[in-house]
Amino acid sequence: MQSQQIISLIVKNYPGVLQRVTSLFTRRGFNIESLTVSETSQKEYSRMTIVINGDNAVIEQFISQVLKIADVKKAVLLPENAVKSELMLIKVSGDKSAIASVAEENNLTIKDITNNTITVLAVGTHEKLLKITELFGQFEILELVRTGLTALQKGDNFLIHEDI
Repeated sequence: MQSQQIISLIVKNYPGVLQRVTSLFTRRGFNIESLTVSETSQKEYSRMTIVINGDNAVIEQFISQVLKIADVKKAVLLPENAVKSELMLIKVSGDKSAIASVAEENNLTIKDITNNTITVLAVGTHEKLLKITELFGQFEILELVRTGLTALQKGDNFLIHEDI
């Protein structure tokens, strides 16, 4: 059974690593639903959070293949209960006081106000951001951008160690 899976990679932080990892997805016929990459607390490494649809057996096979890339230091399939979040900026036009009210009621941050638009920042789960998009649907949504999912293991489990 296919389901959304989250893979977390620790990779060397230099040009070309992203291309080598994503080309493996292409060769295997995977569609990447979401990909986030950023430097870790150790500047020589980056963390990639990759969301794809697939069954556990196929994902485990992919992880064993990705670990063969010299620049990939660690790779894990994150559990369903991982700490997950996404960021969205949404630019809307309409009744400014009503837009501000929706933002305030949902603990969102207004990042920009002009004569014609308000840009709001939302952070949360995929489901929360879908709900926020629906709430702002009563106004004219001019632009919307999302970062994609980023995630960490819960508790004392972590990927980046001094022994990498």
